Amino acid sequence: MIVLLTDYGLSGPYVGQLHAVIKQRTRDAGIIDLCHCLPEFNVRSAAYLLPAFTQGLPVGAVVVCVVDPGVGSDRQHALVEANGCYYIGPDNGLFDVLIQRVQDAVKYHFQWPDPASNTFHGRDVYAPVACMVHEAGNRSEIDCQPVKTSSFQFAPDLDEITYIDEFGNAMTGQRLLAETKIASLSVANQALQYATKFSDVAEGECFWYENAYGLVEIAANRSSAAAVLGLKVGDPVNIRSQAALC
Repeated sequence: MIVLLTDYGLSGPYVGQLHAVIKQRTRDAGIIDLCHCLPEFNVRSAAYLLPAFTQGLPVGAVVVCVVDPGVGSDRQHALVEANGCYYIGPDNGLFDVLIQRVQDAVKYHFQWPDPASNTFHGRDVYAPVACMVHEAGNRSEIDCQPVKTSSFQFAPDLDEITYIDEFGNAMTGQRLLAETKIASLSVANQALQYATKFSDVAEGECFWYENAYGLVEIAANRSSAAAVLGLKVGDPVNIRSQAALC
């Protein structure tokens, strides 16, 4: 399958043009529109959402991930192999968190020889490269060179709102690891209780929990936590661990 993850939105022609390019180049690829509502221009949020949203993909899946406010600049094109899958997009920090969370990740830079617009590399570069990887079953058809990844723009975890879904649930970039014992969590100057599921709290009450991606998320039972608490992407979340209290 070829998986699409972008900030393009669904109201314009951009997602449809990705589909058209893919279908022209490989008719047997299953196309998954995983998400086209990543926070616009927000590479940092996308870097944390990418490994969360793509976990559990089958081996061989090819992911086109594009949040690229610097499109047409001198930033590099990247191909990342991780967990048996291939991730293709701009090397602007988008793959930093994925690489740090996956032990076997390798990043490559590649040059694209064909003509491409200055402003739509998703269609003109990344979708065609995804088709080439899909057809070959590997990166053998791509002229790419491995890149050392000793320094990163973004840390492995982030105590910040990275995404707000249709229900008003606010996802953070912080994993709830086995060794992490959270003693308290507050956001928008309000302390929230922990619950394992929505029905554990009263209707309309806000709480925090571990979501289906293993991330700390703020929610409300049958209501919008974002509306109740006035949350937006980029808001800090104050998480204090038990170790910090010792």
